[in-house]
Amino acid sequence: MRWSYEEMPAALDGLLAFPITPFDGAGALNARALHSHTELLLSYGVSGLFPGCGTGEMGALSPDEYATIISTSVAVAEGAVPVLAGVGFGASLAAEMVQMAEAAGADGALVFPPYLQSPGSDEYLDYYCSLAAKTPLALVIYQRDAAIFTADTVARLAEVPNIVGIKDGTGRVELLQQQVTAVDRSRFGFINGVPTAELLAPALRPYGITAYSSALLNVVPELASEFFHALRTGDTERVDELLRQVVHPFVRLRDREPGYAVSLIKAGARLRGADTGTVRAPLIEPNERDLADLRTWLAGLRLSDVLIPCDRSALGAIAAQGA
Repeated sequence: MRWSYEEMPAALDGLLAFPITPFDGAGALNARALHSHTELLLSYGVSGLFPGCGTGEMGALSPDEYATIISTSVAVAEGAVPVLAGVGFGASLAAEMVQMAEAAGADGALVFPPYLQSPGSDEYLDYYCSLAAKTPLALVIYQRDAAIFTADTVARLAEVPNIVGIKDGTGRVELLQQQVTAVDRSRFGFINGVPTAELLAPALRPYGITAYSSALLNVVPELASEFFHALRTGDTERVDELLRQVVHPFVRLRDREPGYAVSLIKAGARLRGADTGTVRAPLIEPNERDLADLRTWLAGLRLSDVLIPCDRSALGAIAAQGA
């Protein structure tokens, strides 16, 4: 089964997984570990997989590794949820990547802004429309860095049939309010994609932005999933408790060094027994002090045990409470 672009906005309205990319001791792609880790993420009831994106170290992958990561993710998902690959860097390379993703079986792509360029809205529009014309896959546009759009530009993007949504990395609520009202929400969705998206998830929910990316799923999937269900069922007391105990302490650790948004996630999964390997340059591994604090954070959450897949029946019971 392949998800069509018409199905994508509704399909992605939930908790979204951005998997890490495991490497072995020699620094090569560890496809076996990726397979296992993707199975783990899926067991927690995610609505979509985004392999080979920022958390997956997109910029450090070879073309062969990229293709393997996407095909592995598709094989594990088995059509249960959409798989959207990260693409970007520039017009030519993004087109090559989206074609590789299509050949590997992906359902769509998350399109990063062109590298080291700051064009105006019309130039951005041409970039995304040109890419959309080269593929039948669903495209989600990543709004971040210099790629920040007016409501009018978003409305024009939404006119392209297979451009189906925006992942926002800005957290600018006033901008998102304008963009949300400029499109037909039945065919164009919005994903909260700020670093550690749980931070803004409660604030964006009143504006109809209920989907968000969760890098924390890679490390503490038990609590990341619980946070999502507490938010969906209106359990504000539990949401606030998880923000205080889980999200805010992690964010303080993450903010100590640039790049920790990825390397701390990978280190945390490794501390819990995942076969992740280390990050590739130019990212850096956490230093000993920060690694010790990460270990203390996990111990305080009583999650020092090895990561295991979720009991699907238990997850179904939680989901039923919010139906």
